[in-house]
Amino acid sequence: NGWAKNVQKARAAAEKLIKKSDEWSSQIESRLTAARRTDADRVAQTRSRLAFLPTDQKKAEKELQRLHDDYIGKIDELLKGKEAEIMEV
Repeated sequence: NGWAKNVQKARAAAEKLIKKSDEWSSQIESRLTAARRTDADRVAQTRSRLAFLPTDQKKAEKELQRLHDDYIGKIDELLKGKEAEIMEV
């Protein structure tokens, strides 16, 4: 009976930790998205100052989006791995 209570406490602690890591993940993803927007604005400003072609701007924006998506994917991957690791109680 004592063992079952300890397992239950450990599981509850693990679930709290997972919830907190989900919150952190969301915050990181929001900050990455904000950074991508800022960088996209900088690309547009640079284009107007340096007379970039619209196609160059589109290429830069696509590269920014690709980098953003890659990092979001890595965060999601790490989080899933940690969740599985945490739940191995």
